[in-house]
Formats: sequence, C-alpha cells, structure tokens
Amino acid sequence: MSISTQTAAFTDKGLNPKTAVNEDSYLVAENRGVFVVADGVGGADAGDVASKTAVKTIEQIINREAPSENNIALAVEALITAANREIFAAGKKKNTHMASTIAMIAIAGNQAAVGHVGDSRVYVIRGGKITQLTKDHSKLQGWLDKFKGKKVDAAGFKGSHIITKALGVKEAVDADILNVKLKAGDLFFLCSDGVSRYYSEADLVAASSRFPKDLNKMLKAIRQKCYSEGAMDNLTAIAVKVVSI
Repeated sequence: MSISTQTAAFTDKGLNPKTAVNEDSYLVAENRGVFVVADGVGGADAGDVASKTAVKTIEQIINREAPSENNIALAVEALITAANREIFAAGKKKNTHMASTIAMIAIAGNQAAVGHVGDSRVYVIRGGKITQLTKDHSKLQGWLDKFKGKKVDAAGFKGSHIITKALGVKEAVDADILNVKLKAGDLFFLCSDGVSRYYSEADLVAASSRFPKDLNKMLKAIRQKCYSEGAMDNLTAIAVKVVSI
C-alpha cells in the first residue's frame, strides 16, 4: 500500500545567550517513512553529540532496511534500543555522561508507530482536533499524575524541566511505543521541549488551520511565536502530513 506525505522541519539554537551550541538534532527520511527529533539533555556532557548519535544510528539502520507495515512497532522499538546502546557506549568510552531524549514516528502502509523517551513530543491533528500521542517522562508529569483530577499549579512546579528517562543513561531503555492507524489528512507534529513550552495545543491547531497547504509557513509561524516568547531553549520541530493512503 503506497502512501503520500508532505513534510517540513526546522532546528534553531534559540535566543539564550548562555547557549553555545544547538543540542537538538532531527531526521526527516521521507522515503523510508521515518521522522525523529532528539534533544541532548541539558546538564549532561556532550548533549549535542548524544542527539546526533541517536539520529545517525537510526539513519544508518533504516538505510539498510526501512520499517515495514508488518513489524513497524517492533522496528521503532529496535531503532530506539540501538540509539540508546550507541549513546551509552560513546559515553562509557569517553568516561562521561551523554544523554538525549527521542520522539519519532515510522510510517508504512496505513500504519504508524510512535516511540519516545523523555519529554520531546509527538502530536497528531485529525479533523481539527489535536491529540498528544506521547506522555512526558518528567518530574512534572509524575507530579501531575499523582494529583490527577485535582486543581494544581503546574506553572509553579519547581524542576519542571527535569526528565526521568533518557537515552544513554543506562545500558537498556524502556521506550513507550504506540500504534496509530492512519487517515488521509492526518498531521503529525514532532518537537523538542523548547517548542512545546511556548506553543500550546490550541496554537498548533490554529497554525495548521491557517496554513493547511504550506507546512513550511506553518513552521515559520511556530518559530516566530517561540522567538516572541523568548526562545530560551533550542527549538526543533517536524511536521508530517498524510496526503493520501
């Protein structure tokens, strides 16, 4: 079964004067149906190397064999496992700590598999409604889960940026994997937390409605909004639209 997609992406160092390098990396392999956002973990050594290692590892594997419709979820899990192994090994070799988040989707036939570790996110907009397909591995999310159903001040939570799981921290990693049956018109949005902290779900829906046929303009508007809010972290986003199945 053939599928047609449109894609756009950007990565940006942001405006923080203390940020020397962009620790985000991304992969758009439209011909293989694989899309990845990786965010080198702040506070760990060589975050940019970690995120680049994740992306490079996945790219090398899918260039040999792309995920198929029959094994797409297992393929995504295996790709994340391989990325984790390479980052962990690189850190061990250099006797340093290296870590990265990852959020990815793989598309084959009428199926997609979403995988993630950390707080980079994947959303899908379908029929004008948005769904967050990933759940942050973070102290803030754990706190929100603990007080689920109660009124809490998430904005005032200290340590909201601290994640509880990342690639490269341990020799093995347990990624969250989700299967999605595709529909024509689905718009997937992958981003690092530098984008999601400034851009709400309502903002994403509005941007997709404003630029329904131009993903590049949509992402340009998103980057401009992040800049207007301060852009104090690296910014990376990928938009993938399912045109036809």
